[in-house]
Amino acid sequence: MRLIRSAFVLCVFLCTIPGWTQQTSTQPTPSPAHKDPQAVSIISQALPVVGGIQAILATTDYTASGTVTYHQDQEVQGFITLHGLGLGEFREDSTLPTGVRSFSINSNGAVLMKNENGIARNLNYKYQAPLMKSSLIIPCWQLAAALNDPLFAVSYKGATQIDGFTVYDIRIQLTPPGPPDPNGVIAEYFGADFFIDATSYQVRMTQDVVGQHFGRTIRYDNYKSVNGVLVPFSIDEDIDNQRTREIQLNQIVINTGLQDSDFDL
Repeated sequence: MRLIRSAFVLCVFLCTIPGWTQQTSTQPTPSPAHKDPQAVSIISQALPVVGGIQAILATTDYTASGTVTYHQDQEVQGFITLHGLGLGEFREDSTLPTGVRSFSINSNGAVLMKNENGIARNLNYKYQAPLMKSSLIIPCWQLAAALNDPLFAVSYKGATQIDGFTVYDIRIQLTPPGPPDPNGVIAEYFGADFFIDATSYQVRMTQDVVGQHFGRTIRYDNYKSVNGVLVPFSIDEDIDNQRTREIQLNQIVINTGLQDSDFDL
């Protein structure tokens, strides 16, 4: 199915990182990445709560819309539309008082931005796209992919408190075959921590690294069922320990038939 296939697209993206392209066909087939039994157990309990693996895998794309508040020198409010296709393609368009601001990651892994002036820029030279980009709206996509994909290791890092809730910290890490991780790029950018509520088994928060080594924290709330899958309608993002934006969704439509061309700016 497209969800699981899209996880392997990440490996193609890794070919741009020096060192991973030096493999030869004579190398032995790598063993599957380690999946800690306790982490697997928690994920296996969480997936049925959010809708079940079949409903999650049947979700191939989404279009979401709502309001956004950017926390900059001064707060800027507007309307936002977000699109996701599989795990790798993502686009957001924010209609602000100064114009439309767009951001996109397309099927080739190109990271593009178009500011309110209408000029598009390629950010590949300075921006590292996050792991499984489009799961910003549906975080359980990453959990399902990691559980089923042999290239992903999952580990249990313990229980902790987040915003007054007891949560399980589950680390998901891409471990592609090849020589040792060049400069720690894979470990830094191709992993994420999921904080799963110990009672509701909903994802309360995720932490990963984006951009130029910036830590990103995303808090999720106000889950609602969409096509049988629980999806958070409230998304609060911090980058580099600074609150960057809040997204309040009012609509999510699943499986609208998005195409690769929809993610080209």
